Amino acid sequence: MIIGYKHYKDYIKFDDLEDRHTYKIYCRNSSVGIFLKENKSFLISRIKFTANYLFEEIHWDMDDSFGTVKPIEKIEKAPFDFELNEIKEQDQAEKVKKYLNKLEGPRKLKVMDKQYVVDEDGVREVSIDTFL
Repeated sequence: MIIGYKHYKDYIKFDDLEDRHTYKIYCRNSSVGIFLKENKSFLISRIKFTANYLFEEIHWDMDDSFGTVKPIEKIEKAPFDFELNEIKEQDQAEKVKKYLNKLEGPRKLKVMDKQYVVDEDGVREVSIDTFL
């Protein structure tokens, strides 16, 4: 996330986005998301403490109060043949998380006195040497 993304003006407007395509995004909880036109949102892989789960963030143009995503670049069509608006099976959710985490790249977190890395395999605790 870029500090001050709320003031960033050069982003892709809602009507110019392609459904089920993956975008680089400015967002408070992720830097990659799959656009879901019907939901007016982006499906992201969110990290909260040590939990990694799918979450939807609303496009900036759709809601003055709760819009948090400004897409900046299209990456590709999301490679899934199942419905992304209502993922019902755990293995589908895991495939989408793995895809988004891989595109986002490894992320480091620190929770209390422990260090973690998030990558395409999910969240795992690492030693301080790995963390540095």
